[in-house]
Amino acid sequence: MQVLQRTAFPREYESIEEVISGLQRALGLNTQEHDRAIGDYLERRRRRDGERVILEDDTVHVMISWRADRQTSLDFAQPIENDVFAPFQ
Repeated sequence: MQVLQRTAFPREYESIEEVISGLQRALGLNTQEHDRAIGDYLERRRRRDGERVILEDDTVHVMISWRADRQTSLDFAQPIENDVFAPFQ
């Protein structure tokens, strides 16, 4: 695993309402039940640039890789007892 550098970027919005709407959509929130939590989060994370709202990004991106030529401890060639599909029989 390798932590990638310089992958964070701030997000710019036209208004605080746009930020809240975007977060609600991203989190799949359909009610205003979590608006207070979102507001508290934004108080800590946002800054203003004139009329625009900047939401700082602290996402950590990583690259995970593995070698396909190494054997694993799982033996996928053996059927599972009572397996309906039994793809490897």
